[in-house]
Amino acid sequence: PVVDTILAEALSLGIVDSFLGPSQAEPARQLEELFAVWKALRKRGIQYGNLTQPSGESDTVVAQNIRTIDESLKSKQANCVDGSVLLASIYRKMGYDVALVIVPGHCFLSVIAGESVVRIETTVIGRQQKGSTDPLCALPNPLNPADQAAQFFGNVKPDFGPERYERGLFHFAIQKGAIETQEALNMTAEGDETNATLVPELLGDEKPPIRFVVIGDARK
Repeated sequence: PVVDTILAEALSLGIVDSFLGPSQAEPARQLEELFAVWKALRKRGIQYGNLTQPSGESDTVVAQNIRTIDESLKSKQANCVDGSVLLASIYRKMGYDVALVIVPGHCFLSVIAGESVVRIETTVIGRQQKGSTDPLCALPNPLNPADQAAQFFGNVKPDFGPERYERGLFHFAIQKGAIETQEALNMTAEGDETNATLVPELLGDEKPPIRFVVIGDARK
């Protein structure tokens, strides 16, 4: 039910009039749908909060505390895993192919939009605009900067207003996710012993609702 509530809130923003999902929406429209949910969560005031200490300890099992979706929304707090799980659950409900990307000491979200894999750094979701000339307001569309920036910004004036910032922040989250992926892959390719395992395949014999992609040693 809470996911349906967030989807309704996202529609009320007027960014899209319905959620068509990846089976019907064009790539640019898919990015708009992802952005609408992102903005709805921002309006709820979600902030980064890194409370990870588990209730129990073990010498053999690595663990951390993870908030449920309800806990994240109620507390308005989410760390990298909490935020990624929250967005993944909503995007999955919309029909998108999602994965949680695990790198040493961190987690972020991967979503297939069109023919592109969009990686989203969820910890920046609570970032607020810094001044009237915040550089995030001028970021291009990472899916196709040459052709889709104007389409994504739509009728928004090319200024540093709040709506331009909202879209710029979403772009920044995608760019940051892409950089973090490449950094983790580079560490693996260079033969770093603590990051020597790249596991892109699915867990288990059948495709689960949400996939895990592990790059490097997730215990670090």
